Amino acid sequence: MRILIITVGIPGAGKSTAIKNLQCKTAQSCVVCPDELRKQYAGLLPYKDGLKIPIDADKKVWTTAKEMVESKFTLGQTAIFDSTGLADLKWLEKMAKAYRYRVIYVVFDDIDIDTCIKRVKQRVQNNQIADEVLYHFDLKLSKFNEKSANNIYKYSQGKTINDAWEWSKYYLQDFNVFDKINIIPDIHGQFNCVEKIDFVDNEAYIFIGDLIDRGTQNVEVIEKIIDLANKPNIFLITGNHDIRLLNWANGLSAKSSGFRQTLKEIELKIHNVDEFKKKIARIATHFKDYLYFDFCGERYFVNHSGVDDMFENIPTALLNGVMTYGYSGTTYDNYHDYKEVGLNWLKNNPNITQIFGHRNVDNIVDYKINERCYCVECSVESGADMKVLQLPHKNIITYKNDGSNVIKIDSLEAEETIDKYIKIKQFPSKGIESHNFSHEVFNKNIWNKATIKARGLYKYIDNGEIAGRSYDKFFNIDEIQPFKKWKLCVKYPVYFYMKYNGYLGILFYNQITKELEFATKSMLGMELNADFSRLLPYKEFFAKYCKENNVSFVFEVITKNDQPHPINYDKDFVVLLDCFKNTEVEKSIDIDSIDLPKEIMKKETLNIAQDESQLDKFVRFYVDSLDLDYEGVVLKDSNKIPNRLKIKTNFYNIKKALREISNKNKTTYKNGKNSHIIYALHNQKIDWKAIELGDIKKML
Repeated sequence: MRILIITVGIPGAGKSTAIKNLQCKTAQSCVVCPDELRKQYAGLLPYKDGLKIPIDADKKVWTTAKEMVESKFTLGQTAIFDSTGLADLKWLEKMAKAYRYRVIYVVFDDIDIDTCIKRVKQRVQNNQIADEVLYHFDLKLSKFNEKSANNIYKYSQGKTINDAWEWSKYYLQDFNVFDKINIIPDIHGQFNCVEKIDFVDNEAYIFIGDLIDRGTQNVEVIEKIIDLANKPNIFLITGNHDIRLLNWANGLSAKSSGFRQTLKEIELKIHNVDEFKKKIARIATHFKDYLYFDFCGERYFVNHSGVDDMFENIPTALLNGVMTYGYSGTTYDNYHDYKEVGLNWLKNNPNITQIFGHRNVDNIVDYKINERCYCVECSVESGADMKVLQLPHKNIITYKNDGSNVIKIDSLEAEETIDKYIKIKQFPSKGIESHNFSHEVFNKNIWNKATIKARGLYKYIDNGEIAGRSYDKFFNIDEIQPFKKWKLCVKYPVYFYMKYNGYLGILFYNQITKELEFATKSMLGMELNADFSRLLPYKEFFAKYCKENNVSFVFEVITKNDQPHPINYDKDFVVLLDCFKNTEVEKSIDIDSIDLPKEIMKKETLNIAQDESQLDKFVRFYVDSLDLDYEGVVLKDSNKIPNRLKIKTNFYNIKKALREISNKNKTTYKNGKNSHIIYALHNQKIDWKAIELGDIKKML
């Protein structure tokens, strides 16, 4: 709950004194007081009968007061505006509404006017308020008290203000009117999941936040929420993505590339955008930063991104702020953040169960971090089924996700992508840095333009220009989209190239050090890539060509003693795969058009499909055959920026599965294609590296 407390009362009624005596240790950081700002701007001036605050700086005072209040509103901080409350504060009420704040007026009217006049005159400073001014304020206070509203409270020894920091007194709700409570994870525009929920009146539904962005059905999700918001059993937690939508609807700043994509969708699908915006603004106050409630004998604290404790200076949307993206120094592994959040929460609140979303997480069974902490984020925008946590039994209800299984291109904010999903390594002595996507991107299909491009991408540190590059990331058949959909974009002929089982070597000329660079997808330097530099002939040729044409050559580097790779080779060698211009957009140069030394080994062309019929025939062969003893094939069509696809052979996949079983000391393997062969070979206890094609064919 976002709360703004406005003190109301004539000077001398004890407003500032009550605030200074608040029990909460952090309360003073929430106060905005125009009188204190006047002292800061203009100080105190001596008059014949005492010290007085001049009013010359009032314009600056009120400008600063507004900025300070809005700064606190932006963070969702509980705020106290310490003034008489009897001046024109419509600007403050309007701002509070835009930021979804509940306004509480705490009225100090238990001190009579004569006592207030006496107190003012006894002040050491600012004691020159005329009696007629005080009488004028007293009249305004009388009129103010004639109002009757739920947000007006009488002052009682500061109790109302102190209660704002006491969770159990001020924020605890009773949810026992419901039979069940359904905690719905981050939706991110995947309406096909939401529409499967059968909303019933006797159950509560809590949307954990991040309703929009990344998916392609944001408008449908928003329309559904508009329809549901006023129902008494629907509860909306504000996610960091939802804040932008609500800010946009209320005329506030809503900058992010992710929301720009959603806004484009709104403009495309909605006929009257202004009316749509008004509808969102009307339900904005239904969005809360958290819920704290009793249900079936247990207390729950539900928020978007997870916190360590119910700190006394939160009630605040900092739940969506500094604590949102994990602890600093954890090098992109948010799962350890979950463990730490869960352990801290259990220690600080052993009798309250916390449920949150936002943070992507691997390998947590049924979302349970520990007996008092659950995370319901399940990456529906990446194609995962939506799993709803149901209370009181904490069981999981699964809803099939029929949507795309890959995050849409350009859906993530640039800064979020760089900070969270791309690993950057700098090589200061060479003036170059490498960009490579993290394991989380690979494991969860978090692909956008930035992550797809960050695969062996090298930039100069000083100006950000491309120093060297490899392929943009491309995928296995049916990995992120059905093959039949991939075919719709191809231009014939489509080439099938041998896929070798080594590691990628990238060769380019360093304009700073004036030397040829040997690199992998993330590491740079001849010493670090000794096999690559040892095996490459004609270094002078490549150095000259790279320098004069500003290109990178991409090789497969293969060594016969390369233990991690499933395919065995009887010699060390390098194979030239492609040549790319050093540009942001992938631009290849046909290696057959380059006058290469004859001894340079180039990739092998296995087939060329001239039409869809041939394409289907060749693909079926490479997918089904058990007669191929190499890693697989790479498909490349004839578009200017080519579409690529990988197919791994059954031989390679079987050996890779056996390698994983061996390395993890497991005796089981997930059922799937060729699982009977994998089980049989594993039971024979043959070293996975030594298995040959003949061993597999014996199992047929």
